[in-house]
Amino acid sequence: MLNTLLLPSLILILGALALPFINKHLRPILLVGLPLLTLTQVWSYDLGSELTINFLDYKLTPLKLDALSRLFATIFAIMAAVGGLYAINQKRTIELVAALIYAGSAIGVTMAGDLITVFVFWEIMAIASTLIIWSAATAAAYKASMRYILIHLFGGVLLMAGIVWLVASTESVE
Repeated sequence: MLNTLLLPSLILILGALALPFINKHLRPILLVGLPLLTLTQVWSYDLGSELTINFLDYKLTPLKLDALSRLFATIFAIMAAVGGLYAINQKRTIELVAALIYAGSAIGVTMAGDLITVFVFWEIMAIASTLIIWSAATAAAYKASMRYILIHLFGGVLLMAGIVWLVASTESVE
């Protein structure tokens, strides 16, 4: 049985949400440690592992591990660790939080075993990446972030329309 509290994506997302409340001297440890803990968790599962949750009339699979999902989760976790190392002296906490949430959501997308989970993590990625752009706190960054979020959300609407069409025709979210 998989430990749902230690889903790799949730390690980064929940850790990121705690980051603003952590002593600034401990932040560097979390910036590198959370991605490394995530990487350890990704590799602790056997290939073929999956976690399913019943939601309404559907079976959601927030974690379905195969070789390809492990590869991409590993790449995202390593990139998050390297990014955390690079950002150790970053003063803007919102950027650090958003970057970790983005990495966690990217891992969530790669390990998702159903379309609803993909959609949820995809939209969290859109919000987190917009916050990264906003963190520059300039007029140009704000304008760029508005264009970015509009395009990303439009893509999300198209993704949701495709999911609705597929679910309506197959009665499955897999």
